Amino acid sequence: MLPAEVIPYLDRLREMGMSERLVQGQRDGWILIAARWPEHIREWMPAKLAELDDPQVVRLYQVLSELTTSDAGDDDPRLEEAADIMAGLAERAYTAGDASFSEEANDDLPFDLLDALGNEYDHRIARLQELMRERGWARWTRLERLAEPPG
Repeated sequence: MLPAEVIPYLDRLREMGMSERLVQGQRDGWILIAARWPEHIREWMPAKLAELDDPQVVRLYQVLSELTTSDAGDDDPRLEEAADIMAGLAERAYTAGDASFSEEANDDLPFDLLDALGNEYDHRIARLQELMRERGWARWTRLERLAEPPG
């Protein structure tokens, strides 16, 4: 079930002109997150809403939104752009000691489910995951550095 705290976030994505497919993917992801960490949704949502004021986050969602309405292949340059933005945001959060690196982030199951959900929504997510690994990040759904970035 979708927590009520997530609805303003989804509404804001719609107001920003994001594709309904992207919004639905976000909704489904938040349902998974809420199933695993229901006690944290209320505390996490203000920060998620605040992220939508960050031009880099907005650009990321724009690129992902464009991809969700496109039938371009795995070589679409927007995948590279999305990976560059995500890696930059991950680096910024990692350097700042973001809460995404807390104990909750060590639970693999919800992140495995989020990865699988992304792959169900769009086959190009597998390519995005590869691009994130090339940039030194183990996953696209969780900020996890690779022990040794690919050379």
